[in-house]
Amino acid sequence: MPSASRATLQRFLYGDSVHAEDEGLLAFQHRFLISIALSSVVFNAALIAVFCITSQGADFLVYVVTCWFCAIVANLLLWQWLRRHPRRVQLGSLLTAALFWLTLCIGGMFLPPDPLLPMWSMLLIVGVFMMTGRRWGWLAFVVALASSHFLLSRIDLTAFPNAVLTLWFTLGGSAVLGHIYVARFDHFFSRMAYYNERLLWLSTHDGLTSTLNAAAFYEQCNRQLALCRRHRMNYAVLFVDLDHFKSVNDNYGHATGDDVLVQVARILRDCLRESDLLGRVGGEEFSIFLTDPTLEGCHAVAERIRASIEEQEMRFDGHSLHVTASIGLMWSSADATAAAATIHQIQPLADKAMYEAKRAGRNQVAAFG
Repeated sequence: MPSASRATLQRFLYGDSVHAEDEGLLAFQHRFLISIALSSVVFNAALIAVFCITSQGADFLVYVVTCWFCAIVANLLLWQWLRRHPRRVQLGSLLTAALFWLTLCIGGMFLPPDPLLPMWSMLLIVGVFMMTGRRWGWLAFVVALASSHFLLSRIDLTAFPNAVLTLWFTLGGSAVLGHIYVARFDHFFSRMAYYNERLLWLSTHDGLTSTLNAAAFYEQCNRQLALCRRHRMNYAVLFVDLDHFKSVNDNYGHATGDDVLVQVARILRDCLRESDLLGRVGGEEFSIFLTDPTLEGCHAVAERIRASIEEQEMRFDGHSLHVTASIGLMWSSADATAAAATIHQIQPLADKAMYEAKRAGRNQVAAFG
């Protein structure tokens, strides 16, 4: 099937996707419930066809056909509800289980007595365990056991002396297996989610300073630029370069240089808002993206960063060390934001301003233009 046709079919069956990349389990559960609802429609339609062919003239035919037709309508309504509410998975799971249970019990009331009919309840138990967890799963076990006893009470079990015992073992085994499965699944899924989150963090952050790495910083800056263009907001880019950092590594060692970078990154974070972006884009170079600042505010932030770095006394193995930074600033007003391109075209302007600060004597702030 062509990809366009497949996408159209999936949109028709499951609705528009609203799940984020880290909501894989929720997306699977949503599609799984829709698949159950649509499968129930097909299954009940098949039952109607089979019983109409094989049970013509039977007294129970009208009642069970009516029951299964109502089940078809209910499952179609459930399908539409699930398409519109893709995040309400637990409620959808309970509605699916309740509909299955009602169809089983009502059908069992009118069908000829069958000691095997209550065994279908084990599907209910396993499904509830899988979709809603252990608490609701054990409740489903109690409900299924009680309703199965009720259905069996209508049957003469003289020819089936072990029917009740078999029922207990079948439903109890389903509940135990469901409990074990959910416990193991929760454990492994939690570990997988933790490691996926950790891998995502490692792929987007600098391992030393915990700031954004260059690729992630540039990607997020381009998103912010698009937002600034859409809403005509100011923006600014600061380029921070530590002065004479090579001498720190040469005189004190690279381990001390790494400690200096960690402390400088902490200073930068303390001087910024949560909405500002901070990335390490070089050995001792940091870049900052400020959203909707004033020109005076940018200068104030840059000067606060410069002064905080200069004033910070860094101690390592009995040594006291002070470092300074040169900062380049590039600010754009809301009127000029519409012409903004990408961060790769904008950051060199802040970089050029930083070199102006270096040439002017270092440990100062220079603005482009």
